[in-house]
Amino acid sequence: MKIFLNSNIKQAIKILNKHSSRTLMVVDKNESLIGTLSDGNIRRSIINGFNLETSIKKIYNKNPIFIYENEIDLKKLKKIFLKKKIYLIPIVNKKKKVIKVFY
Repeated sequence: MKIFLNSNIKQAIKILNKHSSRTLMVVDKNESLIGTLSDGNIRRSIINGFNLETSIKKIYNKNPIFIYENEIDLKKLKKIFLKKKIYLIPIVNKKKKVIKVFY
């Protein structure tokens, strides 16, 4: 699932809840991948005093793990999932638009 950078924490929680997801892909106005936002990011932000109206700009992961579409290797993907303990890996084109997601 995607979320736009100008969204707030409450909107992110609604999307996560609606789709029973743990991680969202943060995209810019061109829908290019710029980061990820996990339920853990949200929990930590609330513990640190942010409220539901806080912009996700302050809490999202600006260095997401992703793979370009021409570099897909299932063994590599499996290693990344296990090593990084993440729930999704976006597959992007050369403009960083998400074209597929591995869960």
